[in-house]
Amino acid sequence: YTSEFKLAVVESYLTSELSYRQIAFQYGLNNPSLVTRWKLEFMKYGANAFVERPKGRVPTMRRTDEKVKITTHTKSRSQKQKKELTPEQARILELEKQLRYAQIENAYLKELRRLRLEDARKMKEQQESLAVSEENSI
Repeated sequence: YTSEFKLAVVESYLTSELSYRQIAFQYGLNNPSLVTRWKLEFMKYGANAFVERPKGRVPTMRRTDEKVKITTHTKSRSQKQKKELTPEQARILELEKQLRYAQIENAYLKELRRLRLEDARKMKEQQESLAVSEENSI
C-alpha cells in the first residue's frame, strides 16, 4: 500500500467514530489489524511512519551488469541530492511534516467536538420528550 493510502486510512479513522473493522471494509482491506498497526505507527512516528524505505538487504557482492551500474548511478545521484539539502530546506521539510500532523489533529478535534455537541443535542431532545410524555400522563 502507498504511504498516501495509509495516511488516508489513518486520517479517516481518527476523524470518524468508525471501528477498525468498518474503516477496513470502507477501504477494501481484508485485515482490520492493518488499520490498527498503521494508526499506532502514525501515533508513534507521525507522518514519517509511512515514508517508503527500500526493502531487502544491501547486496554484498558487486555485479558487472550494466543495469546494475545504471541503478547504482541513479541511487548515488539521489543520495547526493538528499545530502545537498540546505539547513533551510531541511527545516522547511520538517515544518511541512509538523503542519500535516497538526492539520490531522485539528480535523480530529473538530470532529470530536461536533460529535459531542450532537450527543448533547440528542440528550436535550430526549429530556424534553420525557417531560412532554410525563405532562401528558398526568
